[in-house]
Amino acid sequence: IEDGNSVAFGTGTIIDQHRDEALVLTCGHLFRNLAPTAQVIVEAPVGGVPRQFAATVIDYQCERTDIGLISFRPGCSVLVAPLLPQGMALVEGDSVASFGCDGGADPTRRDSFISKLNRYLGPDNVEVSGAPVQGRSGGGLFDSQGRLIGVCYAADAEHN
Repeated sequence: IEDGNSVAFGTGTIIDQHRDEALVLTCGHLFRNLAPTAQVIVEAPVGGVPRQFAATVIDYQCERTDIGLISFRPGCSVLVAPLLPQGMALVEGDSVASFGCDGGADPTRRDSFISKLNRYLGPDNVEVSGAPVQGRSGGGLFDSQGRLIGVCYAADAEHN
């Protein structure tokens, strides 16, 4: 996100594509103070090469669920992450992988495990071992079968 005064980095996961529009799931707090003149830019791999695209914020919620949706038009088919089917249970100790862009760098994978389910009040939440760094906000959390099970939105230094 570029607004003329600053640049903010986050990560997202492509969860759907309809015709020429791709839908990205990310965290909502990235857009909390979005200036009307801000530019939202998605960098996505197309044919194995990172390319940048103008994006549109569809909607976001940052108080209760910290979730956001943006879209962009890649001009071709892109890989779409499968979602965990509704009703499927997560289990503490299960292996997971997160993807994110530390400080706006290229995406990296971090292997971990579910350390706690629903530690915090509010909507269902998944705590993963290894606190994230800035830039990984919005990044996807995947189960061992490659299904998206969560979105990174906070770090808890006390529980790592």
